[in-house]
Amino acid sequence: MRKKNALKDFLARDGWHRGSDVDRLSEEEAGIIAVRLVERIQAKVSVSEEKAKAIRSEFTGIFKRRFLGTQEKDEQDTEEHLLNVLRSHLDEKDVAMLKETLPRSLRPLPGQK
Repeated sequence: MRKKNALKDFLARDGWHRGSDVDRLSEEEAGIIAVRLVERIQAKVSVSEEKAKAIRSEFTGIFKRRFLGTQEKDEQDTEEHLLNVLRSHLDEKDVAMLKETLPRSLRPLPGQK
């Protein structure tokens, strides 16, 4: 009986997100994570607002492709791709320091959105 009710619920579209809604939420989350990560980077090294904006934009694109499953099969893993973005905007000393000190988790730190 539960399965029948769940299917009825699903077909009625009440309380369920459609694929395009899920994709939109994934894109929004990609931007949120990119902002969070750039804030962490700016707390550790000096980054101009212009560079921070460019890094955020590129990070958002990386996360969107990852979350939507549109990245190429031979595309680098996400961490390496993020490091390559940093290498294109920061000097190698800062990139090396960030690689060692940035947390692996993309979840918010205490007090962070």
